[in-house]
Parts: sequence; structure tokens; C-alpha cells
Amino acid sequence: MTDLVDRSLFETTPVIVTPSRSSVPELAVGGVRYLVTNDGLKIEARSRVLRVVMSLSSGIGLPYGEVANAVELTCGPIPTSLLKEASDAAISCSPDEWAGWIYWDRGQMRYRLWHADGPRVSASPGSIRYEPPIVDPLDVVFDLHSHGFGPAYFSSVDDRDDRQFPGPVVLTGVLGRCVAGRAPESCSRVVANGRLFPPWPSLSAISL
Repeated sequence: MTDLVDRSLFETTPVIVTPSRSSVPELAVGGVRYLVTNDGLKIEARSRVLRVVMSLSSGIGLPYGEVANAVELTCGPIPTSLLKEASDAAISCSPDEWAGWIYWDRGQMRYRLWHADGPRVSASPGSIRYEPPIVDPLDVVFDLHSHGFGPAYFSSVDDRDDRQFPGPVVLTGVLGRCVAGRAPESCSRVVANGRLFPPWPSLSAISL
């Protein structure tokens, strides 16, 4: 391959034909690759805190190996105390929107919740704008925001923002009906290399 653009593309996002009788080499942290498997094309992406495999297309009877779809929290489950803290913060900010990131603190070896607050945050019942924290995207596991008193769903603005997340993979979530005295509604999904995927069943274990 002589073209430099093509060579760079294949080096940064390679396509791997999955062998049927041997294993695929482990994907490096920060990597993204496409897997041709016995049931179609899949994407695999990995950060320091997440590894996901998600289907892009399906096929029947391809003569290659099998790779199961997966969402792996490589640093362990997110503490329920952080999820409750996020819910409480969203409720306290209603009817305005709230935003936060759950990330892995490598110095303290634990998950932490960053809140969008301070003079550089602009929040209203219909939107929130903030300056992201100085956190390596490879350490971010959950990018959350709320819709105040409104329902929990992914809007077209959410779709645009999630596609622009700077890391290879992240979970994103929305909290809705943020009213004191009851748990908010929630929805979540996988974002891998700018692609949006419906919630994988394992995400139910970290639902808010």
C-alpha cells in the first residue's frame, strides 16, 4: 500500500478477519478496529476503563471465527454512591439541565464524579454548555447530563455531542423527570468511535 492516507487509515482503524481456531490479539488501550466475524462486521474499541464489541452489520455463515458483543468495565462496576450523587445533583439543578462525567482517577485508583459548575457553565431547562474537565478521555467511563423536568431521551443535539466525544469509547446517559422525592428516569447507550449504539443489556447494572 503506497498511499499515505490509506496507510494511515488502515494503521489506526485496521480490519481483522477473525480466525476460527485461534484467538485475536488483544486490542491496545486507545485502539479501534473492525472485526469480520462469522455473523457479520463488528467494531471493537478500548479505553482504560471500557472495552466494547458491537455489531455493525449481520451476515449468515461467513467462514470466520465468533466474537461476542460485549461491554466490559475494566476497572470494575461503578459505585452506586456515585450514581446516586449524579441523580441528586440533577434533581437539585432542575428545572435547568445538569452535566457530569464519571471517570477513573488513576492516582487514587477509584471512580470519581466531576460536576459541570462554576462561571463557565451556562444551563437552562433546554440546554447546558460547559468547558470539559482536564481529564484524559481514555479514563472517562460515563458522560451524563439531565433534561430537568423533561423526559429522558437522546435528542438530535445529544447525538451530535456524543459523536464528538474525543475518546475511542464511552457510555453516555440522560436523566429525566428530575423531581425531588423520586428517582429520575434514565437512558444510556454506547458510543464507539463516533458511532451510537442502543443500550447493551449489561448497562442495566449501572442504570440510574
